[in-house]
Amino acid sequence: MSGSPTVIVRKGGAISALAHGFFGFLATCVICASGLGFYAMTVFDRQATRVLTLGGSILTNLPEWSASLPPVLSDALNDQRAFEYAPSVKTHVWLAPTRRPDERQAVIEITNTGERTISLLALNVSIENDDGVPLRSVRAYAATPVAFDDEDWQGPLPPGATRKLAWRLRVEDGDVEAHAEIVDLRVWNPKPDA
Repeated sequence: MSGSPTVIVRKGGAISALAHGFFGFLATCVICASGLGFYAMTVFDRQATRVLTLGGSILTNLPEWSASLPPVLSDALNDQRAFEYAPSVKTHVWLAPTRRPDERQAVIEITNTGERTISLLALNVSIENDDGVPLRSVRAYAATPVAFDDEDWQGPLPPGATRKLAWRLRVEDGDVEAHAEIVDLRVWNPKPDA
């Protein structure tokens, strides 16, 4: 007897080669995805710690940050919610006809009769039929902290000022009415004289 090792040859067909290749590829994908997942969790853990540290730093230094902002932005951040100021805000809404028979224009007139500047005034304007069923609702911002060249950013509403806004609405035939409800109201806090 000879002491040479025995060689076993496994003969396989095309299907077994395809199966070995597919499962080898699948095992490689699982190993790579696991490695990438563990690496992503490590990076996320480090970044989350940095973000939380930065957030705490921003909160502790917020007064200094607001003092270093330009006056337009620091004034815009210096306001408070004040629903008790709502009786000083007069709103009047009506529907005006347009040239098209299936369209009306909702006109909203807002007057600040109080002594404080309104920095944010959000209105919910609803169009109702004669049975009181709402047909359409529009959120309108009659005052915003900063004015931009955009119809949605009107700017603050100073004391004694009146502002008119208009929206074109498609309405069905029949009697419809418009109503406005104040949903958010913020007033500006003047800086104390130094």
